[in-house]
Amino acid sequence: MLEDRTTPAAPPTLIRSLGVTGVLFLTLSVAPPASSVFVIVPGMLQVAGTGAVWATLIAGLVCVATAFVYAELSSAWPVAGGEYVAVQQTLGPMAGFVMLGVNVFNNLLFPPVAGLGVSAVLGTLIPGLPQIPIAIAVVAGSTLVAILQIRVNAWLTGLFLLVEVIAIVAVVWLGLADTVRPVGDLLLHPVMPQAGALVPASAASIGLATSIAIFALNGGYGAAVYFGEEMLDAPRLIARAIMASLALTLLFEGMPIVAVLVGAFDLHATLTAEDPFGLLVGLRSGTAMADWISVGVVVAIVNAVIACILACARFFYGTARDGSWGRPLDQWMGSGSSRASCRSSYCWS
Repeated sequence: MLEDRTTPAAPPTLIRSLGVTGVLFLTLSVAPPASSVFVIVPGMLQVAGTGAVWATLIAGLVCVATAFVYAELSSAWPVAGGEYVAVQQTLGPMAGFVMLGVNVFNNLLFPPVAGLGVSAVLGTLIPGLPQIPIAIAVVAGSTLVAILQIRVNAWLTGLFLLVEVIAIVAVVWLGLADTVRPVGDLLLHPVMPQAGALVPASAASIGLATSIAIFALNGGYGAAVYFGEEMLDAPRLIARAIMASLALTLLFEGMPIVAVLVGAFDLHATLTAEDPFGLLVGLRSGTAMADWISVGVVVAIVNAVIACILACARFFYGTARDGSWGRPLDQWMGSGSSRASCRSSYCWS
């Protein structure tokens, strides 16, 4: 009896209140398609040129296989700790510990780096903005938003995603409205920039671009593991959210690549541009539209920061519940669950 009184109770499980749509919104927001398209894809075009289409297709096949693994493991262990729990359960404690360390590094690094990305994009719209204060404000504001109830955050990130999708649809429409070259040329005769000219894309360049594409696509489904503990009937439904996230990520990232390549008047200039999508939009519809697209990129990055902080909080809560940091830290990090609440009659803990 005395031992029961002196031993602190284990942190409770999180409240299950999310459906497939809510988890889908949150998952897509951790690595939103718009930020991948406007920030990561230009590097693929510079490396592999039009071979980026092949790189995206190959990366898509790799990610389909990986997504099935995520779906299987998340269905078996739908807990807030995420990947390290599944790795520990399947490969043992040492492998799980290594995965925990990788996740700690990734989760803590992304928000400040993304905040700097927001300040860099805003700097192109409003020259002279101080980068560090803007980045700090973005991370601080996103953290305040992230402490709201999870269902509120799911719908908020969903609204942000809508803005991003509108920006992507605008790029696709502008590129496909007046095509300069057929899609078949991108597949049959891929070219890449080299020494001021276009040369046939090499297998090595396509392979390098494929690794970049895998990175761009991977976040579009993997983050679902952090929200499984708050999903209704997660063992049965979380796989649907993961596969739907992958399908939408492939669509929203693949279509803009094809659109900008078939619609580019000057292919070499497009492939070597720092912002090929902004170049396309500026040439087709003017600088005002390009500025609005930049606003969509800012929204995408802010959305990613919010969703990443949400996932990060659940990861650290899961690790604390597993006793990873020692009793004082475990108790402190596990105490936040008492703030979680859900008034829906469909919520259960």
